Amino acid sequence: MAVLGFGLMTEVGQAAEEETGPAQDMELEEVVVTGSHIRGVGVSVGSKVNIIDRADIDRSGFATTQQVIQSLPQNFGGGPNEDTLSTGNVTGGSGINLRGLGTEATLVLVNGRRVPVAGLGGDFFDVSMVPATAIERIEVLPDGASAIYGSDAVAGVVNIILREDYEGAETRVRFGTVTDGGLQEYQLGQTFGKNWNTGNVLFSYEYYKRERLKQAERSFAADSDLTSLGGDNFSDNFSNPGNIMDPATGFTTVAFAIPSGQDGTSLAPGDLLPGVVNLRNIHQGKDILPDQERHSFFISARQDMSETITLFAEGKYSERDFDQVTGARISPLVVPSINPFFVDAFGGFPFVIVNYDLSQDIGFSSLQGDTKNYNGVFGAEAELGDDWQLEAYGSYSRENGISRTNGFNPTALSAALADPDPLTAFNPFGDGSHTNPATINAIRSIETFKTMSELWSVNMVADGSIFKLPGGDVKLAVGLNYRKETFGKELHFATLDSEIRFDRKVVSTFGELYIPLFGEDNQRLGFHRLALSAAGRFESYSGVSNENTTNPKFGIIWSPVEGLNIRGSYGTSFRAPNLPDLDESNNAIFLIPVTDPASPTGSTFSLLQFGGNGELRNETATTWSVGVDFTPEALPELNVGLTYYNIEFRDRILAPENALGVLAEEDINAGIIIRNPTSAQIDAFCSADVFKGDPASCGFLPIGAIIDGRMNNTARTQVDGLDFTLDYGFETENAGRFDFRVNGNYLLNFREAFNETTPFADLAGTIHNPVDFRMRSSLSWSGDEGLSATVFVNYTDSYRDDDSEPNRKIDSWTTIDATLTYSLDDRLGSMGLNGMIFSLSAQNLFDTDPPFVNNALESLGYDPANTDPLGRFISFNITKKW
Repeated sequence: MAVLGFGLMTEVGQAAEEETGPAQDMELEEVVVTGSHIRGVGVSVGSKVNIIDRADIDRSGFATTQQVIQSLPQNFGGGPNEDTLSTGNVTGGSGINLRGLGTEATLVLVNGRRVPVAGLGGDFFDVSMVPATAIERIEVLPDGASAIYGSDAVAGVVNIILREDYEGAETRVRFGTVTDGGLQEYQLGQTFGKNWNTGNVLFSYEYYKRERLKQAERSFAADSDLTSLGGDNFSDNFSNPGNIMDPATGFTTVAFAIPSGQDGTSLAPGDLLPGVVNLRNIHQGKDILPDQERHSFFISARQDMSETITLFAEGKYSERDFDQVTGARISPLVVPSINPFFVDAFGGFPFVIVNYDLSQDIGFSSLQGDTKNYNGVFGAEAELGDDWQLEAYGSYSRENGISRTNGFNPTALSAALADPDPLTAFNPFGDGSHTNPATINAIRSIETFKTMSELWSVNMVADGSIFKLPGGDVKLAVGLNYRKETFGKELHFATLDSEIRFDRKVVSTFGELYIPLFGEDNQRLGFHRLALSAAGRFESYSGVSNENTTNPKFGIIWSPVEGLNIRGSYGTSFRAPNLPDLDESNNAIFLIPVTDPASPTGSTFSLLQFGGNGELRNETATTWSVGVDFTPEALPELNVGLTYYNIEFRDRILAPENALGVLAEEDINAGIIIRNPTSAQIDAFCSADVFKGDPASCGFLPIGAIIDGRMNNTARTQVDGLDFTLDYGFETENAGRFDFRVNGNYLLNFREAFNETTPFADLAGTIHNPVDFRMRSSLSWSGDEGLSATVFVNYTDSYRDDDSEPNRKIDSWTTIDATLTYSLDDRLGSMGLNGMIFSLSAQNLFDTDPPFVNNALESLGYDPANTDPLGRFISFNITKKW
C-alpha cells in the first residue's frame, strides 16, 4: 500500500506490477476511504482512519478476523465474544466494541456495505464469519459517522475490505497450539485470481478449526474457590450430594448437608450433617473457549462492458459449527414427603427443599449448533462525464443461527420427585446419581435457540467535481439508500415456545461536500493545505420503529506547513433500537412486594412490568475530535499522531439491573417509578393481557408503586480520551530495515448515569469496564535475504476492583508476541520453492497469566473483558504463491 500526495491510496499488487512494470508507471486508481463517499480525497477529512493491511495481518500471527481487530487498543473486549455466552451470544460469535460503548454502537461493514446482525439481541455483527485469509485490509474509523453511514456508527466504523484484484494462486496452511492444554488450531486458505484487460475474477476458500480450551486447564479459571489465589470462595450450595435448606430462614440458608458415600436409599434424619455446607465448583467441566469449525467461500468479479460502464458482483458463504460445555444444570428441588427416599429433616414438615446439582444425572450442559452467513451483491459503475461517477448496487445478506443445549423438564422432574414408587421416583438424597435411567431420560429436554437476521439493500451514490477553487476541485457526493431489516428468533424449551419476527424499512438520502481552500496550486505561508468537509444524512424508519432522523458531520484539515496536519471533526450520530428490544410479545406484569426503605413494613406492594418496549426512541450522540499528525521534513519516515475524542451518548436503551431494588434507590430510578398510583393507573395494569396473577388481588392489596422494568431510553454515557500513534522506519547500510510502531489509547473519562437526573459514575479503569491505558507497540526488522522478524509488546494498565473492596488494585498486564518470517522468493526456483513464505509466531511468548481479579460477577480469577486466558500460543504458517 502506498500513500501518495495528500493521502491518495493506491493498491500496488503482484498482478499490477507484472502487467504494467514498475509502480511509478502505473495509472493511479482513485478509491474511497472509510468515512467518505468521495473518491480521490484519500482521507476522512477531520478524522483519522487506522489501516491494517495484508502485511500487518501476516506479521501479527493471528488467524482470525476477531483477533486482528480486538488487538487494537481502541477496542474493548467486553460484550459478545466467543468466551462470553451470557450476553445472548448463544452461537459463540465475536463482536467489535470500539470505545467500550457496546457492540451495537460500532458499525461493521464488509466492502463498505452493511451486514446482518447476530445474537438473541440482534446487537452485534459476528466478525468470526469473515475469513482472515480473504482480507486485503481493515480500515478502522474510531469516530462518529452517522452522517455518512446512518445508524450504529456512534463509536466508529470498521470496514473489512476483501481481496479483489489478484493474479495467480495462493495457498496458506497453518497449525497452532497452546503450550499448556489441549487447544489446537488448523487453517487452510486457497485463493485463485485472474486478471484480463477488461476485468478480473477472484475465488477464495478458507477452512478453520480450533479445539476447545477447558477451564480446568487454567488455574485462574478452574475453580470458583479463589482463596488459594488471594480471593473469595464463590462456590455455591447447589451440589451433589446436595444441601437441605432451612425453612426458618425462608429456605435461604443451609440447614443440613447430605453426607457423601451413600446412595440415598436408607438415609435417616440423624445421618444429616448440621452446620455443614456441601459446595459446588461452579466451573467444573466448563470450557473457556468453544470448539469451532468453519468453512468460508468468497467470490468476486468485475467486467468492463464499455469504456464507461463496469459491472461487478460478489458472493460470500460461511458456515461455522461450535460446541461448548457450559457447566452443570442446578435447581432447588421441592421434595414432598411421598417421595420414597424422603428424609424428614424437620419432624413432620410436608416437604424439604434440596439445592441440587443435576450434572451427575443428566450430564453437563453443552451448547452446540451452527451459524450460516451468506450474501450476494450485484452492481454497476458508470462514468457520467468529466470526473463524475455513479455506483449502484443491490445486495441481500442473511445469517441463520441455531444452538441446542441439554437441560431438564421441570414439570417432569417435579412429577418424578412426587412419585411414590421407589423404582421410578427421582432420588436427590444420594452421592452421585441413584435414579432409574428411564426416569432420568424422561426428565431430559433439549432447549433450542434459533435466530434469523436478513438484510435487503439498494444503494446509489454519485460523486465528482462541481467547480474548481484555487486550492483544488470542490467535490460532491450524493446518494440514496433503501434497506429492509428483518430479525426473527425462536425459543423452544420444555415449558416455553416463543417465536417472534420483526422487520423495518429504512429510506436514506445523503450528501457530502469537500472544499479545498488551499492546496498545491495556491499554498502560502501558514496555509500549505486547508480543506473543509460537510456531510449530512436523513433516514426515515417505518415498520416496528417509526422515527426520522437527520445527522450532520463537519471536518477540517489544516496544514500550516508541509508535514504538519491539524484536523478536527464535529457531528451527531444515532443508533436505532435493536429489533428484539421492541418486542412486547413476552412482556409480563407482576404484583409483588418490593423492598422499600420508605415503608414502615420495609416493603411495598408494587406492579412491576418487564420486557421490551415498542415505544423506544433512537439513541443519540454528539461526537467531536481534534488531532495533529506530524512528519518532520528531516525525518520523512517518522509520523506522530495525537487525537482527542469526545462522545456524549444520550437516550441509551437500558433496563434496571435489579427491578426488585428500584425503590431502595429511588433517587436513581425516579424516572421509572410511579408512587401512589391512581385507581385508573392500577386498573390499566391489572386488566392488561400481560398481567400474571389474579386481577381481583389488585382490589384488596395496598399497591403503593408502579415500576417500569422494561427497556427504556434513560441512560447517558460520556467518554473522552486520547489516541496516539508513532511510526518510524529507516534503512541501514548493512543491517537491513527497521520499523517501529506504537498505537495507544488513554481514556480520560468513561462515565455513565442511569437517567438524566442521576449523577455520573466514573467507570474508567474499573473491573468489567475499559481500562484507562492500553498500548500495542511493535519493532520489525527485515533483511536482504528474505528473513524478517517482528516483536509486539501489548500493555494493559493497572486498574481497580471496587466490587470486592474499595480501590482493590488489579495489576497491569504485559505480554509479548513475536513472528519470524522467511521468504524464499526466487532464490530456490529450481527446487520449486519460489514464492514460499514460512512464518513462526508466538502469542504471549512468555506465557504470562492475566493479573488476578477477585471476579465476583463471573466467579473467575481474571477479567475476561480486559485480558485473554489463552496463554502461550505457537503457530507455524506456510504460504505458497503460484
